Amino acid sequence: MTAPLVPNVPPREGRFRLLVMGEAGVIATHALPALGRVTIGRDHANTIQIDDDSISRFHAALEVGPVCTIEDVGSSNGTKVRDVAIAAHRPHELGVNELVTIGSLILIVQARFTPTRTNRVASHEYMQTRVEEECARASRNSGQFALLRFRVESECEQEVVDALLKTLRQSDVLASSGHRSYAILALDASREQAEQIAQRFTKALEPLGRTSRQVAHFPTDARSAYALMTLPDEIPTEQDDHGDLVIADRSMRDLYALAKRIAVSDLPVLILGETGVGKEKLSRTIHEHSPRSDKPYVAINCAALNENLLESELFGHERGAFTGAHSMKQGLLEAAAGGTVLLDEIGDMPLALQAKLLRVLEDGEVRRVGALTSRQVGVRFLAATNVDLEDAIGRGTFREDLFFRLSAATLVIPPLRERPAEVEMLARRFAGAAGTRGTHEITGAALALLRDYSWPGNIRELRNVIERAVVLSGDAPITPEHLPVEKMRGTYVRATGTRDINPRALSEAQERARVLDALERAQGNQSRAAGLLGVSRRTLINRLEQYDLPRPRKGRSRSDDDSEGGS
Repeated sequence: MTAPLVPNVPPREGRFRLLVMGEAGVIATHALPALGRVTIGRDHANTIQIDDDSISRFHAALEVGPVCTIEDVGSSNGTKVRDVAIAAHRPHELGVNELVTIGSLILIVQARFTPTRTNRVASHEYMQTRVEEECARASRNSGQFALLRFRVESECEQEVVDALLKTLRQSDVLASSGHRSYAILALDASREQAEQIAQRFTKALEPLGRTSRQVAHFPTDARSAYALMTLPDEIPTEQDDHGDLVIADRSMRDLYALAKRIAVSDLPVLILGETGVGKEKLSRTIHEHSPRSDKPYVAINCAALNENLLESELFGHERGAFTGAHSMKQGLLEAAAGGTVLLDEIGDMPLALQAKLLRVLEDGEVRRVGALTSRQVGVRFLAATNVDLEDAIGRGTFREDLFFRLSAATLVIPPLRERPAEVEMLARRFAGAAGTRGTHEITGAALALLRDYSWPGNIRELRNVIERAVVLSGDAPITPEHLPVEKMRGTYVRATGTRDINPRALSEAQERARVLDALERAQGNQSRAAGLLGVSRRTLINRLEQYDLPRPRKGRSRSDDDSEGGS
């Protein structure tokens, strides 16, 4: 076929980039132009050449502009957007972060940083970046903010924008988020304040047309940028027959959908996540949606046994292989022949056994302890751990070759604190399962405490707390007095997993003292003081106003003021 025209001069880089992913992970990242056509395929004449046999010489074309489109240019294997095949030679509108499949590869258009527009109406991509930044800051400092979303049924777009701009607070950020839709980032706002702010905007917009709104609050409603920006009005849930799987968070629904897609292959899967987050549940889902679902599923805890016992459990042994081996024993790998094996806590497996396991992965055979011949098992391996395996490789406690063999597909389960929509649902289900009447009421005050806690032990800890509360409450509703209040109010989990005093539990006097101390250590430089406190400069200024503290000037040079910019 004739090669599409490709510009001779590299175009100016724009606000998007293209992420190319294969089965092993990210293959490459390409900057996209501000405007123009980008061709993709195996041939070197393409703007983006990808040497992969699953795609055509000239496979697809991206048109980058105010609206991005993807077009299949007559490929052999076709092009899919969100798993739906698109017609050849017909451009298909493409949104940021939408999955495009070409051959065995995944393409994702991602947003680069975009500065605020001079008219104070930011782009959707800029808003994404700001929300991500505010999530990180609020997590470090136990802060709070809200993302307000409005849809106005009005043809007078400029009048809507003018009304929004007139209602904005100085610290608010306004962005366009689609046709007739707008998003407002309300910093340092409690849930109640966010509702009041939303009411003011609604009142300002009502004369212009029918207005609908949604308030997504950090941390009450969600704790990640993705969840805040995609929080639906009604959240569908999935649950299993055992009563301990609830999938309400958008990121979890996407994760389980991906797991079901991976399940149909025989790829080894590495499942990562904190203790008690639900790694075994996800592994069972993979088995149940695989062609091996009618074969055995065997879970092995690699941390529960010493090296010799674990080897015998995995591989089995012959009679007389060691002291106490009075009879032949079939190993768990043999018992699971044709099925699925979960190697739980794989990060705690001894190095000597890691080498033997690697041989099983490569050959599909096991040899019992004391045996001279091997046996075919043909199992599909899943592995789970809460250990940083790449760090373990650096310390010499985990084999790099085994890591690469096990992580052909990697799934990361977010901790419960990042999916607060599921806390109340899980709590009610655990209370119902533990109670004698089938249901057990939980008061609003108790639910608020459950939602605000960071759950370092995740679902397992939540279940234990609720079961204890059911016992303590008897037939009465569960109230805060039935919960471990001091622990739940006094600790939180940082991103590193360490525990510390919750800044929200500090009195106003203590927090005021922290602000003054930071300003003194920074010699009055507000940006440096904000960095010491782990907050944004705008948050620091808001706190100075809250505590009626003057904005300091002593010890600051003109260059400091200029570098920090206006407030």
